[in-house]
Amino acid sequence: MIDLANADERAAAAGEFVLGTLGNEERATFARALEQDATLRALVYGWQDRLLGLTGMAVAAEPPPSLWARIQASAARHAPAAPRPAARPHTALPAWWQRLGLWQGLSGLALAASLVMAVLLVQRV
Repeated sequence: MIDLANADERAAAAGEFVLGTLGNEERATFARALEQDATLRALVYGWQDRLLGLTGMAVAAEPPPSLWARIQASAARHAPAAPRPAARPHTALPAWWQRLGLWQGLSGLALAASLVMAVLLVQRV
């Protein structure tokens, strides 16, 4: 487990986070800490800036065609099952109650009434 209170471990963890070498649990913990810690975000940005120059030195490599088939097979095995949509209970509401135009009209009337009351209140003062 990463000790984010230790400055050396924070810097090393930020580098590993940028490189993508943290384990799943450590990555999740680090990502949660990253959301709330501006200093930690600055460390990550620093690592990103340092390592960005290396991307230009790397030679582009074409992966073998069999790799994509393996990736898709692996993703299919590890993908969670698609959740079934929950059955909506039958509602006995009348059709006019579910019309969008009705609610838009009522909202417009409520807005107009509140504006009229605000103007009257300002004029009274």
